[in-house]
Order: sequence, then C-alpha cells, then structure tokens
Amino acid sequence: MIFNFIQTQFVLLKTNSGDDGVGVAIALTFMFVMLLILVKAFIDFRRDLAAEKGNAKFQDVPLRRIERILAGADEILRFRSPYYNRLSDFGKKRFLKRLRIIIAEKEFYGKDGLEITDDMIVLASSALVQLTFGLESYFLPRFYRIYIHPSIFFNKLLESNLRGSTSPSGVIRFSWRHLEHGFQDEDDGINLALHELAHALMISVESGDTDDGHLSDGLFMITELGRKYRNDIKAGRYESIRPYAASNDHEFFACCIEVFFENPERLKRDLPEVYEAFVWMLEQDPHNRLGDYAAPIQKREFSIKRKLRLKPDSHYNYVQTMLIAGFLLCWIPIIMINIHVETSPLPVALFAATLAVLGFILFFRKLVLSGYTDFNIFLLFLVIGWMSLTMGAGLTLNYFVPVYRMSELAPVSDYFITPEKKLRVLIDGEETRAITVGLEYRAILDRCKPHCEMTIYQHYGLFGIKVVDEIEVFESNEGSDQYQ
Repeated sequence: MIFNFIQTQFVLLKTNSGDDGVGVAIALTFMFVMLLILVKAFIDFRRDLAAEKGNAKFQDVPLRRIERILAGADEILRFRSPYYNRLSDFGKKRFLKRLRIIIAEKEFYGKDGLEITDDMIVLASSALVQLTFGLESYFLPRFYRIYIHPSIFFNKLLESNLRGSTSPSGVIRFSWRHLEHGFQDEDDGINLALHELAHALMISVESGDTDDGHLSDGLFMITELGRKYRNDIKAGRYESIRPYAASNDHEFFACCIEVFFENPERLKRDLPEVYEAFVWMLEQDPHNRLGDYAAPIQKREFSIKRKLRLKPDSHYNYVQTMLIAGFLLCWIPIIMINIHVETSPLPVALFAATLAVLGFILFFRKLVLSGYTDFNIFLLFLVIGWMSLTMGAGLTLNYFVPVYRMSELAPVSDYFITPEKKLRVLIDGEETRAITVGLEYRAILDRCKPHCEMTIYQHYGLFGIKVVDEIEVFESNEGSDQYQ
C-alpha cells in the first residue's frame, strides 16, 4: 500500500509539472524524503524499545517450544499450583487450553541475565488464567510484555526497589524469587503474580479495553467497599488484609485478590461484602473447591453483543464474525477486483499481497501458535475472512475516493467478442493492450473502423490503483461526429 501511495504521488507530481524532467526530480525527492522519515521512525522505535527493555533477553516461544511447555505444564502446575490441583479433569483441560493461548500471545523477557525457563513461563501465565478463569474475556491484550528479574529490581521512575510492577503501557515485571514464593505458601495471602495481574485487570477495565459492563460494575462496587473499609484496614483491624491495602484503590483491589484466592474463608469471614463482590465480578468462588470454583449463576441484563457471541472464549469472537461477514460479502471484492484489474493488474496484485502478508503477521501467532486452530483453517480464515473484507473495503475506497483524475487518448486497432459475450477493444497507446467496453460500442466501431479513437477517463484512487471511469469511442477524422 505504501508502494501504491508513492506511485500515486509520483504520477501527480510528474503530470502537474510542465517539464517531465522537473516532475521526475520532484517525485524522486519526495519519495526520498518519505523514505528518510520511515527509516528515522523505525530507528527511533527500536531505540525506545531497547531503552525500555534495557538488558532484557527476549525469549520467543515458537510452536515446538509451546508444545513442549504444554506437555510439561500439567506436572509443573500439579506440583506448584494448589488452585490447579483442585480442578476436575475437565477443569484442568480448560485451564491448560487457556494457558496455551496466553503463552503463545505474550512476550517473555529475562532481565539481568536471567534465562527464561518453562517453569517461569507456566507460572506467570497460570496466574492470569487463574485470575480470569470465570470470565469470558480473559486475555488482557494491553499487557503483552512480561519481564522477569532474578530478584528485587530497581525502578528508575519510582526510584525504589520493587518486587513487581505493572505499567499501563503494557509491561508487567516480576521478581522471580518472589513470584515463585507466592506459589509455595498458599496460607500467607501473598502472591506476587496475582497481585500484579490484578493491577493489570483493573487498568484494563478502567481504560475500557473490555466491552463487558459487568466488570466495570464489579470494579465500581469493590472500589466503593474499599473506601468504606479503608480506615479499619489501615488500623489493622482485619487479620486477613494487610494494611498496605489501604494505600489506594488499586492496592486494595490487588491485595484483596491475593487473599480472595489464597484465604477465601478468612476474607469471607472478615469482609463478607468484599468477598461476595469479588465472586460477582470474577464469576468464580474459590471457596467452592469441589465445583471448579463455579460461582452462582448470575442474571444479567440483555446485551445484543453478548447474545451474538458464538464461543465462550470471547477473545476469538472476531474469527467467527469475520468468516461469516467475509462469506456474505465476498461478492464485493469479486466485483471490485474485476473493475480494477481491467487497467491495473500489477498494483492490484501488490495490494492483495500486502494484505495477505499483513494478515499472516497479525493472526498466525494468535490463531495457530496459540493452538486455537490448525494451519488449514487459518488459511481459510485468511482468504474468506480477512482477505475478503479488507480487499473489498480497500478497493471500494480506492474506487470512490479519487486522488487524481486523468484521461488518455488512444487509437483503436481492432476489437473482438469474448466467449463471455464481452466486447474487447485493442488499443495502441504506450503499449498495445485490450480493454472491455459495452456492446453498444460495436456499431460505432464498425462504422469508424479503421479510423477509430478512444478516450479513456481514469483516476488514481486512495491506494494508488488506477480505475476506468468512462470511455468514449469516436472517429479519428477531424470534423467527424462523435459517438458515445
């Protein structure tokens, strides 16, 4: 698309210049400046990313490693996660399915020379699965980078040593020593992974990352309860909640999450309102250890969006939606491709290739590496869903949003009728080519042959692809009548 856009600018500058040489020089200068801007933007992005990562070592999780991690995840979680251990066989399968998706879509970085191991990936990811196990929307897409330090690390912004931190920019940091400890002692009400991911959940809800109003209502209710009990918590009147929870709304939410999962009986005894609010918001009840933590069925207000969801795992609702929409609207790209290919087959092919590559980059990891679907279904989604919708929308915009209009006068050498009963006219312009015109021009061509000319009115669209708007066929002899 960038290539097509630059091509359009080249045509514009060259056509509007009185001297072709000057037009070419201006066009080349313009393209060179654009290239410099793109290169500078890329360099700045890499520099900022490097500054953010510091000495972090990125650990990509390819398909083979995901398979290996998942093969050992059950053993790791049985040994380290009491929450996972109490699930039924069906619950464990559901837990592992979500775990795979989280592992595939998050990026893991080892800080200060730390080498990321399978245990680190499984435990950090399992905390997110645990926190959102009762919810339909469980991915928290804003937070896609997870940094793991060997132990306590220094935060330059806060100028203090931390065990963990969560940034609205999408970065979560853990001290591995303290993250691991959180899974070793279930009775102390402290779990670093749950604490930081609770911050991430609260930021996501406050920022409107989820369309689930249920979460917003639950967060509001819990925040109000935190303000109600803040002074008592600060005074240390509740054995289950540490005074640090009274610091602010975010810390109250995160600290209560820890106790909610590790000591549900104690939280329910000390602050029953708070406990029931978390059960309602997270749609799970840690006290119900024999029923996969299922919460009582809640009656919700009618929601069209909710009724239209086709799968419980709403993170992938777009797959079904795009497949259905692409299938129903596939006639649009077919018509648009037929219109554009008439004069611009190469730019249309480049446009399609660009969209295909972009779709592969955007969805391969989300759909294939996550285990949501296999490669064949992914290709089906790419062609029927992604390509159908984006090609249709892109070519429609290109057709209806002209960037530059132009006309071309060319002599007609001959014409023929195709098996599909279409009239194809051979013209001798910059190159000999054929163009389809209406059958009504056949009489005009017979009448003026061999002295026929054609005026082709065209425009370059938004994405730099040329489109024919109108055609006129007439006799080339000076003073002859014009036929349309």
